[in-house]
This record gives sequence, structure tokens and C-alpha cells, in this order.
Amino acid sequence: NIKETLQKIEIESKNKLNSTNNTIKLNIHNENKQFVEESLVFLENLELQMESERRASIFQSGSVLEQTDIRKEIYLKHINTFSQLEEYFRANNKYEVYTTELTALRTENYDSITEQLLQNYNSINSTKRDLFSLFSTKQEAIPFVDLINDLCDKFPENLDHLKNIETRMHAAFSSENVHLKTEISEKEKREIISSFLSRNEFGSFFRTIHRIIKIILSFSILKRPKTINKYLGILRTQLSEEQLLLLFYNAEYTKRGEKFKKNVSNVNLWGDLDELDTSDDKEPTHFKSSALIWPENDLKILRTKYVKK
Repeated sequence: NIKETLQKIEIESKNKLNSTNNTIKLNIHNENKQFVEESLVFLENLELQMESERRASIFQSGSVLEQTDIRKEIYLKHINTFSQLEEYFRANNKYEVYTTELTALRTENYDSITEQLLQNYNSINSTKRDLFSLFSTKQEAIPFVDLINDLCDKFPENLDHLKNIETRMHAAFSSENVHLKTEISEKEKREIISSFLSRNEFGSFFRTIHRIIKIILSFSILKRPKTINKYLGILRTQLSEEQLLLLFYNAEYTKRGEKFKKNVSNVNLWGDLDELDTSDDKEPTHFKSSALIWPENDLKILRTKYVKK
């Protein structure tokens, strides 16, 4: 039950994070809506012009070197609106495959690079790739950059406009400029964890451990720090990784765990600084860092709030 609860908390956290980031992306998407749609129409028309000239050149020569994909004339017409671009995107069999003698073999449903960009643009509310993923790395953006470069070479009179489109697309959608959240807020963490741990299924476990900790800490009255460390170590060995982490989340993120937190602060229940050291690819001694819900932040909290000074 504890492992399952921790997994549910993690899933809920990821869902909340995705929802927050989707809202950020949707706002950016809407702010740039007119610019992107006008740009895609402009790029598509240049691609269609390039394809039209290519088609004419192929048929004038009377043959091709090998099997060649040629866009059908019906899908080479100049477009004026974004809705027309969407119609082209939805159309099937836009290309014909020809042999060296210009004999049609079959039809294929290829998309122009602009139409592929349109698919990314229309994926903002789905799990598919969107423009943000397209510009997440330089490698991902290669098809778009190559298109811009090809069009600049083919239509130098449009170079300034094409470069402006490239610059604004990167500014709007690249990971360098879009600051998505990597973690949910502290308030959201408390709300999620409290909603799962407020149930009574773990009440007996929390009370028992808290009582044992108070008994162990009573040795401090007798000034026996070695005894405290010894029995805390014994208690820790009796707890599973999931139980140990559940105690941490209860102490750090719930109101009902405040008294427990006060008792376990600075007693090394989860390990001392060396045992919580994750530099040089080390792992914490008493649990795996991957078992934490927010590894980097949780380890920082453990090292600063729960280690004996």
C-alpha cells in the first residue's frame, strides 16, 4: 500500500506539472496564433511554387533518374488562407510516384515540410509532438531550418521575411526562451501529499514510529548520543525504503506530521551528509534517489533540515 501510494502521489504530481506547462504553452500558442498561421501559409506557397517548378522541369525533360515523387497539380494551387492549408494537410494521395519513363506507379500521402509544421502546430492540446518539442533542441529543428535555408536560396527576394519567420519561431517556441516548470509549487506538493496521507490507513504506522523515536530521543536526557545513534540505526534497518520515504513526506509536507518533523530534525534518520551525498553519481545509502518523488529538491531538503549539525 505504501509503494502504491507513493506512486500515486508521483503520478498526481506529474499530471499537475503537465497541466501547468500545457497552460503556459497554450498561452504562448494563442499569443503567436496570427503570426504562425500567416507564416505557415507563406511558407506553403513558396514550397508549392518550388514543387510546381520542379514538376514542370521533370515533365519537360521527359524522364527521371529513378523513381520520383511528384506532387499532383491539383495540390499545387496557390492558397490564400490558413483553412486552405489545413485542407491540403488533410488531403490524401498528394504525390504520384513515377518510374524513369514517367509512368505513374502509385500515389503516396506525403506532406510538405510546412504541412508537417502544421501538424506540430495543431498538436498543442494532444499528446503528439507540438512546436515546442520541434524547437526543443537544434537537432529537432533541423527540418525547419533546412526549409528556411532552401527557400532563401530559391527565393532570395524573400530572404528578410524568411529569416524573420525563423527568428520569431525560435523566440516563441524554443526551450531557450520558453520557461516551462520542472516541478510543481510547494503549495501544490502539500495539497497532493496531504490528500493521500490524511487517510487513516497509515495512522497506526505514523503513531508507532513517532512513539519509538520519542523513546529513543529520551536518551538525550541521559546524555547518551551514541545510544541514540545506535537505536535510530536499528530502527532504520527495520524500515523498508518506501516506509522511510513515507515518513519523510509526512514530516515535510503535512500538518499532521509537524510534531514528528520537530522530533526528527537533525537526528540523521535518513542518513548523515555523507550518506546523502549524490555527487560523482553516488546514491544515498538508505534509499535510491529515483524512489524520491522530487529527487533534487527532496535531497536538498533532507541535507539541510534533517541532518545533525
